[in-house]
Amino acid sequence: MILFKKKTVLAFLLVLQIASCSRPATERLRVIDSVLWEHADSALFLLQDFQSDYPTLSERDNAYWALLYSIALDKNYVFVTSDSLIIQALEYYKQGKDRRKEMLSWYYYGLVHENSKEYSSAIIAFEKAERIASELGDSHYLGLINREKAAVYGSTNNNAEALSHILNAIDFFTEANSANHALFAKLSLATILTNDRKYDEADSLITDLLASSDNPYITSPANLLKAQIYLDEGKDSSVPDQIYKSTPLDYYTLLDYPFHALSEERNGHHASADEWIKRGYDYSLDQADSATVESAHARIENSRKHFNTAYRLLNHAANIQDSLTRVILRQSVSTAQRDYYKQENLLQAEAMKRVRQNTIWGCGFGILAVIMVISALIHRSRKKDQLLKEQMAQLAIHEQDLFSLRKDNAFLVGTLFKEEFNQLNELSKEYYSADDSAKKDIVFKAFKQRLHELRNEDALFESLEANLNRFCNNIIKKLKEQVPNIEGIHLKTISLFFAGVPYHSILLILGAPSIESLKMARSRYRKIIKDSEAEDADLFLNMLEMKKGKPSKGETE
Repeated sequence: MILFKKKTVLAFLLVLQIASCSRPATERLRVIDSVLWEHADSALFLLQDFQSDYPTLSERDNAYWALLYSIALDKNYVFVTSDSLIIQALEYYKQGKDRRKEMLSWYYYGLVHENSKEYSSAIIAFEKAERIASELGDSHYLGLINREKAAVYGSTNNNAEALSHILNAIDFFTEANSANHALFAKLSLATILTNDRKYDEADSLITDLLASSDNPYITSPANLLKAQIYLDEGKDSSVPDQIYKSTPLDYYTLLDYPFHALSEERNGHHASADEWIKRGYDYSLDQADSATVESAHARIENSRKHFNTAYRLLNHAANIQDSLTRVILRQSVSTAQRDYYKQENLLQAEAMKRVRQNTIWGCGFGILAVIMVISALIHRSRKKDQLLKEQMAQLAIHEQDLFSLRKDNAFLVGTLFKEEFNQLNELSKEYYSADDSAKKDIVFKAFKQRLHELRNEDALFESLEANLNRFCNNIIKKLKEQVPNIEGIHLKTISLFFAGVPYHSILLILGAPSIESLKMARSRYRKIIKDSEAEDADLFLNMLEMKKGKPSKGETE
């Protein structure tokens, strides 16, 4: 019966298409728009042939077609990684032609960049879409935008941001009466809680989902999450075994294959465990996916006491994760861009408010001028002088705010730069948790080797310099041009000072002899900059002063 209804709708739309070939393009696009949200497959069929019927489209109709086509592709689960289509709509609508269509263009532009793992571009696009959706009061799309932002942050292991945005998404879906979307958002929340090892909260939420829905697209993933929790906490292995046996593979995600393997291993089915691990590798789309499977594989090999194999797998997965830290750096810097963007919008809004206020005042004074010309002119002159003083004071405050934001960005870049060394902490934990001397020796050698590689990895410092230039007024580029005798190890050191990295971290990064030597180096750099009479000497000296990066009492002593 359902299939018959779908065919009936499609037949109707085909007749509509044939009958409307003589219609203007805009009118026909509106008809397709009206059916897109309920019958996306039929709408996609009509849009694919649209340009052959209308080879010459106006700029407005081409933008409308590109937007509808992008929406139809997404609703038909077509995975798009190129923005060549949606950019046609975005370039037109961001000129203020239609606020709702501009919001949709930014949202689907963000989806494309999320699909291609360009997370910084995705976050910025979603921020712009969210601002317009807030103006329009569109709670449903605010929920969708926050859901995708949570997915982006979750993809880069930023669980705190992911948790915040998925909770926002649930609230917006509830407000919009989008009950089905709210249930799927709660399923995403359960996933985030599980990834964050908040197993009790995740298990409670999964229980509520299973009780409130019989949709297999919700209940099956929820049960698979429950299996993961049982395996991670070492609970009754019969529960995961039963779940995996009763859940079709259609509902599996990447993690479910290695966790199924863990379940088989714990039940003594070693050959079956190896088969499920192999399926996990086959299902992986990139290195990040393979690293996820390798981590579970290492757990299985460790339980079999194959310590060298387990270490090799874990070390390889850690190296891939280390390379992905750069993605987290870009995503976190995009958070700084987002905050700057929001601040810029606030300043613009305040400026527009002042313009409106000035217009009102001007009209009022104009009316008064008709009644009492001389008195009104004197009063207006005084008001202009006062307003000019206020604006000059506001400009000075805004200039200081922008400088502070530049400093904040520098310290954010420095903090994120230290994340490259988190793998050393993980190796340290592994060393102290090892239960035999041979394994400790392997981990200790890996620790020394990784520390040596990181100290000599120029790409890390090039990344630090690039981000300092991007968010701190090209400070490293200007320093190289105006003070050329600061180079090599000295340039690396001063870059770390600009980023506000504490002394004890610089000791680890550069292998410096002592904190005292770093203090002496800072003093020498001050003198070199002062003696150089560089054009931007004040900028260099201000950034060289440690504020948020000031060493703690223990360090100075």
